[in-house]
Amino acid sequence: MPEPKPSRAVAAVLALVAPPGVAHAYLGMPLRGVVWLAARLLLAIGAMALGPSLGLGPWGVVGAIVVPWLAMIGDIAFVPSRRFGKTSGGAIGGVLAAGVVASLGLSVAIRILVIEAFKIPAGSMAPTLLVGDHIFVDKLAYRGRAPRYGEVMVFAFPEHPEQEFVKRVIGLPGDRLQFEGGRPRINGWEVPHCKVGTWSYEDPDSTALHHTGELDVEFLGDQAYLVFFDEASGAYPDSQGPYRAKPDEYWVLGDNRNNSHDSRMWFGGTGGGVPRRLVRGPAMFVWISVGFDGVTHDRYGVPVHGTTLPPGAESLQPALDACLRSRPPPSATTPPRATGS
Repeated sequence: MPEPKPSRAVAAVLALVAPPGVAHAYLGMPLRGVVWLAARLLLAIGAMALGPSLGLGPWGVVGAIVVPWLAMIGDIAFVPSRRFGKTSGGAIGGVLAAGVVASLGLSVAIRILVIEAFKIPAGSMAPTLLVGDHIFVDKLAYRGRAPRYGEVMVFAFPEHPEQEFVKRVIGLPGDRLQFEGGRPRINGWEVPHCKVGTWSYEDPDSTALHHTGELDVEFLGDQAYLVFFDEASGAYPDSQGPYRAKPDEYWVLGDNRNNSHDSRMWFGGTGGGVPRRLVRGPAMFVWISVGFDGVTHDRYGVPVHGTTLPPGAESLQPALDACLRSRPPPSATTPPRATGS
């Protein structure tokens, strides 16, 4: 009795669920499978290494990984059945082992070099980011450029680098910074803002359960973003500074201005910035949010860089729209360059 030929349908399923190359090994073409595995690895490594210089963002790198996988599935669908060989358990096992190792290595490389998930553990970035939000961090962006004013970035906390923080960039290297009532002045220039209205939120993990205060929009660089000033908080003095950012560091603030452990309080209250070597990358968007009552479905896909109103503030949309219509031109939202010592 002749041996049954490999099934194209089974191979298609293997292509979907097994590491690259296994489906081809099942069809009796292990060498072809190894070639596809190598092609996927080489394209992924090349995209990760050259992504910034080629203008590829994290999704471009992911595309360089996904496209050859889709092409491999297409190859299985259209390769003539006369080329099928004898299924060999040894060949399948060898390609499987190589595929598992390659896939694990690729997953680690993506997390280290391209994109990483980060969980928001506290309310220091409310209203932009809420407790329980999970965001993606673009770890390619700052390999091609420096952080910019107004960006939300993830970094290793300078005093305890084993911890990772997320804050908004408010000062670049060399800037002179002052803070008046939580509002930043950069090189003597006050960041423009517009009042949106009153907002309240609950934070069971905070020393105060209920927080009520003023919601504003600030305009800094090419960014417009929401900030919150808690009316009951007295964590900061009315006036702080001046400070000077060192040549290699970035000063950061939380959007929850009166409830944030940021550059104003670091190093025993003397203030300090984030050295460039500790910067991980800019935040991208919320991919899932798990609040105190479970998954918060209306947080899916919320952009980090934007002015999305937080839950409970929907009635303020007309006021927010009015603020955005009166947004100053870029020439009026860019701080002057630092001068002097």
